[in-house]
Amino acid sequence: MRIPPNHYLTNGYIKKFGILLRPFCNYNGDTWLLIDGHDKIRTKEWKENNHKYSTKYFPGWDSGVGTSRSVNGILDLYERTMQPVMDELYSSINEKGPQDGWNEWVLKWSKLSVEEFLRTNINCDPKKTSYRPWPEAAIRGLQVATYSPAFGTSLVEYLRDALGEWWKNDLQTPVDGMDTIAKNFIKPQLGTNDKTIDLSTKITFGSKVRTVKKKENKVEVTARNIITGTDRTYTADAVIITVPLTILRQIEGDIPDDQRNVLRNIHYRASTKVVLQCKSRFWEKEVGQGGFSKTNLPIGQLHYPSPNDPPPPNKRGLLVVYAWEQDALIFGSQPHAEAIDSAVREITKIHPEMEREFEVGMVQAWFSDNSAQGAHSCLQPYQYIDGMKTLMKPEHPVYLAGEAISYSNGWIQGAIESCLNAAYHLYSHDQK
Repeated sequence: MRIPPNHYLTNGYIKKFGILLRPFCNYNGDTWLLIDGHDKIRTKEWKENNHKYSTKYFPGWDSGVGTSRSVNGILDLYERTMQPVMDELYSSINEKGPQDGWNEWVLKWSKLSVEEFLRTNINCDPKKTSYRPWPEAAIRGLQVATYSPAFGTSLVEYLRDALGEWWKNDLQTPVDGMDTIAKNFIKPQLGTNDKTIDLSTKITFGSKVRTVKKKENKVEVTARNIITGTDRTYTADAVIITVPLTILRQIEGDIPDDQRNVLRNIHYRASTKVVLQCKSRFWEKEVGQGGFSKTNLPIGQLHYPSPNDPPPPNKRGLLVVYAWEQDALIFGSQPHAEAIDSAVREITKIHPEMEREFEVGMVQAWFSDNSAQGAHSCLQPYQYIDGMKTLMKPEHPVYLAGEAISYSNGWIQGAIESCLNAAYHLYSHDQK
């Protein structure tokens, strides 16, 4: 949906391809925070009067919190709790260098999930004020207000986005759609020695990889045509496999045992989007343009078109339900007509006009998509330590790549990073 300005690889290719970008409005203070399906307040009210609303909707959030009475609501509690952990990374890097400092910090904090971190005082510095463990009311308040249903995620992954400042308000998106980036990779490009490289002529569509096997100093890949059912074998010096790890598990062949063992455990996040076409952009009178309303209903969060979105040729507009984890599985498991009906019904709790304004909808559930079988990897405790290192290690002639095999997993940046890394190691092997 959106690209942070400091995702240097993604933006590097966007610049190379001359892709036009427009701003993506990720935050809008006039959107709604819907609590328990009936009470709603403006997003900016939650931020500006956080102590008031924390106490009103999540009583007990400050029960036994630290040694200070000056904590000004759940948002302030979050900052006071998380900032020391992030500061520790900066100190470690300054003292031991980027690589060693990062590895030491990951080793310490990736063993905890967000829930374990908030509910315990593990790794608390006894010499400093601690704001852990959190009361359950505060944890629930944070989950609802930020729509964060995946608190089983590793703390390192959870904090990674904040450390990278990937959610700043200057996000962007391609004018002609996110797939513009992928399409440009297969357009004719000028390579070395002024030779034109046209990858579009070298892609075989409609073939499902079944086996990857080493044979002498080569590798053989067998793929089955999904229409005719016939198999074809490709022989190469090496192969870079970029399919999701959920699919890689189902491919037979010579993938090292330590890597295959890791594949069984890497967690993939469920995500579902329900796109709803409406007769008019009625919500603009109430919330304006852009940003997300957040709820603890199964719809999770509701995204509004940004001010810079290309305007439709008439009064119509699109609303997008964007649900994760269990919420995503609820909508993804329903027949599409039923999921759309459920989404419309729940949106009426935020926007009553939805019932008469809705026209038609569609559902994209990544766990039900045969080519994805999950939205993206979302690492749980220990998976940085026991999983990432193993998958990142190149094993000629079979190289692994894809968003899951990077520290930027879940983003286009991670996909590009891992593929460049695999290509570099393959090239380096050929130079020996």
